[in-house]
Amino acid sequence: MEKKPLVDYENFHKDYWTKPPPSPRIAAFFMPYDLRQSVTQTGYTSLAEAQHWTRWRHTRDYGVIIDRFRLAHYFARGILLAKRSCLGLTIEGLTKINSLRSWILDVSDFLGN
Repeated sequence: MEKKPLVDYENFHKDYWTKPPPSPRIAAFFMPYDLRQSVTQTGYTSLAEAQHWTRWRHTRDYGVIIDRFRLAHYFARGILLAKRSCLGLTIEGLTKINSLRSWILDVSDFLGN
């Protein structure tokens, strides 16, 4: 992770807008792998603690970190919340989850995974 959006884009609004938007930028860093794969427990009491503080440090430099499994994690949490009828939450497209699961399995089989 060499690019640091919070540093590299410090003047983004000033450089690319005649009249910069009044809202602050929200930096995000998308990575195609699971951030947890690169974490070691060295210096921490548990691997979970090491993962927590590694994400914390990277967030300071890169902004919101969206890795492959973070999206899946929060999507799964959303499904669980939506199933609690007392909350009255709706997730668009939830009825298509079985079609999505089928498509993922088909593609995975095609790719030989």
